[in-house]
Amino acid sequence: MVKKERLSILFCSAKGMKIAICIPHNYSHFEKSFVVSLIELIVYTNFWIQKTKRGIEISFLVQDGLKLDVMRNNLVKICLDNNQTHILFLDSDMAFPRNTIQRMIEDFEDNPKIEAVTGLYTWKKPPFIPHVYSKYNKDKDNFSVAGQFPMDKLFKVEGAGTGCLMVKIDVFKRTTAPWFSFEEITKGAISKMKMGEDLYFCKKAKPLMLCDPRIICEHFAARAYSIKDYFSFNKIKPKKNGNFVLTKKQIKAIGETHKNNFR
Repeated sequence: MVKKERLSILFCSAKGMKIAICIPHNYSHFEKSFVVSLIELIVYTNFWIQKTKRGIEISFLVQDGLKLDVMRNNLVKICLDNNQTHILFLDSDMAFPRNTIQRMIEDFEDNPKIEAVTGLYTWKKPPFIPHVYSKYNKDKDNFSVAGQFPMDKLFKVEGAGTGCLMVKIDVFKRTTAPWFSFEEITKGAISKMKMGEDLYFCKKAKPLMLCDPRIICEHFAARAYSIKDYFSFNKIKPKKNGNFVLTKKQIKAIGETHKNNFR
């Protein structure tokens, strides 16, 4: 039986900031932890919007049945057609702090030039590398993993996963489709993934982006993983303020472990 494309859309008609929560989903079901997290996020955000009297509307788009990059591109096109001002990509194998949207909006307000804000989450395999990348290396055509960063303030990144990423719609207006695409290297009959659709977007669109380390998300596999697993697995001992320092030897070892697990 061929799986058919499905798209669920719910838009409001209020004026002001319009945030579309976009969820590409190809699993057989939604995890309970994700659903509970999403409900808490929406309820908290609505209370916060009412309390602060901000002119914000929240809409939903959920799509399945297609390749991940195709789904993301379709979701962006729909948001452009419906005059959304911000897109919040959330992955359905994750859980998010209930104040995620509040913090992201405040980050945009405090940093008017910023075009994107990402939460902090890690890969699901050892060494649980954070899915944020400090620099894009044009010569090597790759991103440098942000192995070390502050935990008590926002910091700039040039790449990030799209598991918890809010982007201003203007970023998509100033670039052309496709915004998301998988890059592969082919040698003979063997194809190998070079870059995921998320980092392809970061390389192409180059959004001015901040990571908010207060938005600590969980990433599900057999269990949920977070920045705490990165600390624990790699024997990193944060200071009282949450910040941490790594030696060059530690950074090299972490990078090697990450490469070995994703070859």
